[in-house]
Amino acid sequence: MLLPAPIEPIAYSLPEPPLFEGALQPNNYLQQAERIYENQVLGPESMVADGDHLYAGTADGKVIDIWKGEIRVLAKFGVDPCGSFEDEPTCGRPLGMRLDKDGYLIVADGYLGLFKVNVATGDVLTLWPSSAPVNGKKMKLVNDLAIARDGMIYFTDSSTKWDRRHNRYCILEAESSGRLIEYNPVTNTTKELVSAGTKKGTLELFIENLPGLPDNIRPSSSGGYWVGMATARRGGKFSLLDFAASRPWLRKLITKMIPKYGLAIEINEDGKIIRSLHDPTGQVVPAVSEIEDKDGVLYLGSYNLPFLSRLYLRNSTCQRESENNC
Repeated sequence: MLLPAPIEPIAYSLPEPPLFEGALQPNNYLQQAERIYENQVLGPESMVADGDHLYAGTADGKVIDIWKGEIRVLAKFGVDPCGSFEDEPTCGRPLGMRLDKDGYLIVADGYLGLFKVNVATGDVLTLWPSSAPVNGKKMKLVNDLAIARDGMIYFTDSSTKWDRRHNRYCILEAESSGRLIEYNPVTNTTKELVSAGTKKGTLELFIENLPGLPDNIRPSSSGGYWVGMATARRGGKFSLLDFAASRPWLRKLITKMIPKYGLAIEINEDGKIIRSLHDPTGQVVPAVSEIEDKDGVLYLGSYNLPFLSRLYLRNSTCQRESENNC
């Protein structure tokens, strides 16, 4: 307790967390999810469902292809050994993935950069390595991506100070070096579009005061967006995250004191929460990194759990704003 802290947190404030009512009314819908491929996959943070194939990135640096119940390694960007804290930067960690219009899998690896994978052969093309600076700064935490209709790729570099292993330091310190980067596949060039640290670019607020820390965002089958919550914050209940916001000294002491509460929300195109899925005990789905919504099935990802979760919407009574069944 007397040793110097590795972070220099700044004070900030948060509004009172939203009450869990209306579209946020607690339920047990996430507890209806089933665990699949338990102890066969580790930390499947991001997923893409395409026909009979389900692609995922795992904590051991692999991109896997699950086809008809069989798991095979499709690609790997780093090198062995893997599995330890020290090995993670060279092993790699795929954190975000999307299919482009030509059927190639575009993958953001937290340590190694942006890649293009041929899903038929497993061949890998490096689009932009983390060793190559963007606007004079090397990427430290490449996180997630989106692909526009014109083929432009937009991806996040969550921090230029902390890597994925130290993501809790990044959160607890509240440092603001994260940025949004544009990659042009035609010219093979990058551009820093928005950076909080340099106040570059402009932002428009879509939704604020979420009931937790948001992770990946993916389209929902109803035309909105699913947002996974890494941890929940609830009005009328004690929130360590909110309590520590204005107390930098406390954040120097915190490591893993956030209680488990599984939560995912659906937001419509106007930025309004229209549905939420809960596991109040965190026993089945303690946290959600991403939701892949495909053909009436929700695949739930996690950065650290040894399984994928699958929820059939037709078997769920997930209450929506205007209907009782989803």
